[in-house]
Amino acid sequence: SGFYGVWAYRTYPEARNDIKRSQTLDDIFLQLEEADQHIRKDVSRLPEDVRNVVLSALDRTEIGGGIWAQISGADRSRVMIDDSIQSNADQEATISWLVSRVASAQGDEAHRMSALIRDYGARQKLLRVIRQDIRMHGMQEIWLFFHVPVSFGLLAALTAHIVSVFIYW
Repeated sequence: SGFYGVWAYRTYPEARNDIKRSQTLDDIFLQLEEADQHIRKDVSRLPEDVRNVVLSALDRTEIGGGIWAQISGADRSRVMIDDSIQSNADQEATISWLVSRVASAQGDEAHRMSALIRDYGARQKLLRVIRQDIRMHGMQEIWLFFHVPVSFGLLAALTAHIVSVFIYW
């Protein structure tokens, strides 16, 4: 446990900074919020089916969750496509649907759809960074919840052993 802790506290902070490019998690959440607002504005000028799918994906995006969801990095996001709720892990279902939909778009709509796909891809990258950071932070936290009580228990057992050796020797 101690060796893992040394490795984790030596590796994870640097990896987290590299992933976030020395930004704070709050900064990245602000970028995500700005991206969501920009997407909502862009999608308002597109057909209703596109608007419904994209807004559904934005509203059903999940970040974090319980401790197991955090350390596994599981993405339980959903999206409603064609009146059925589907998994939207890593926003793949939405992006795939948008790519297939842009093939049938023409003219100005095709340009707007392409811009939407580009913006949605940027949003996907931000979500990946957030999830990776949360996963690494969760790994450090779960280790602390395990390591600290075990260390105190072992220290108490060692103290009891030393005292009993001196008493009964």
